[in-house]
Amino acid sequence: MKKVVEAGDEYYKLRDNLYDTDYDIFKYYHFPLLDLSKKDMEKIAKANNFDSIMEMTWFCFNPTWRKTPCGYCNPCKYTREEGLGRRVPSKFMGMYNHVENAVYYRVKRLLKK
Repeated sequence: MKKVVEAGDEYYKLRDNLYDTDYDIFKYYHFPLLDLSKKDMEKIAKANNFDSIMEMTWFCFNPTWRKTPCGYCNPCKYTREEGLGRRVPSKFMGMYNHVENAVYYRVKRLLKK
């Protein structure tokens, strides 16, 4: 990635030498949030009064059947590590959710049969 600053805007984009590689798919994208942590984004959202919208964002790869974060997958772990643990179950609860999900989907599959 390379940092681009133009007209007061800062963002990252794919380096030119990565065109015609497997990364080529990203050549049309800009990545303005690459420098920001989740806590930085939270502060910006609060300062600009859209923090309620940010509370609706999703990060979990394996949500529970109750549609809550699993607390077990890497995005849940990273969210907890970056200081937003209030949005993710504890490590213990995450392990429970992981097992609970497995049981739920196994029972659901058996009932279909």
